[in-house]
Amino acid sequence: MNSEQGRLHGKYVPILADGQVKLYLPLERYCEIEGMKASGYNVDDKLQHLVATVRIIKDTEERREESEQRKRKFIEESLGDFSREVGSISIICPYCLGKINHKCEGHQGDILCGRYDLVTPECDGKASYTIDRANLVMGIPEVERYSCPVKGAQLDLAIYELKYLKEEMEWRSREIHRSIMGETSCDGELSKVFPIRISVRRTSRNFKEFVYSLMEKDAVDWLNTLILDDLTSLLERVRPSR
Repeated sequence: MNSEQGRLHGKYVPILADGQVKLYLPLERYCEIEGMKASGYNVDDKLQHLVATVRIIKDTEERREESEQRKRKFIEESLGDFSREVGSISIICPYCLGKINHKCEGHQGDILCGRYDLVTPECDGKASYTIDRANLVMGIPEVERYSCPVKGAQLDLAIYELKYLKEEMEWRSREIHRSIMGETSCDGELSKVFPIRISVRRTSRNFKEFVYSLMEKDAVDWLNTLILDDLTSLLERVRPSR
């Protein structure tokens, strides 16, 4: 693999014209590719899946924004007046991967739950969010509280310990490397999409294969994925053979 090909999966996407690399476009500017096609530019076939993944992540960020705005407003109002009781609001569940759309008729409308590895019609993809003021006053980190309305259980959102996060990132990088080298697998593709909070390693095989089959059909309206910086970090770890 030559030096140009070695850069295929970094933070830049090589743009071709007449079969030759003419420029490198930053991942976050993927949307400009469509406009460049009219001028004879295109993306290498090997990178079509990567561009599709970036599009998924960008679309998901837009879907999450409204929920995040509601959350920020709730926090400001709750912390601005300690004289009243703190209630709760319904926001996108941090463990909800997305909703199955019309391209999978048997499961249309069902929710993909990355917390319990479930495909369920009982959930609407939202969690109940509130603030623990006692922990806030005492300086305890666990201030935000998320609850699952379906299971009636509080969701643990403790940040991964560094060792666990390091192992997950290294495992994902290896899986992505294998997919780049032609060993296509659902683990490699899901490693580019699953939010870091949900371990691809610990997700059940049956659930992973089902989600991957939906991805191939473009049958998921994603609500939670990696953020683009996470994807870039993973891709920069990958070192294709030269």
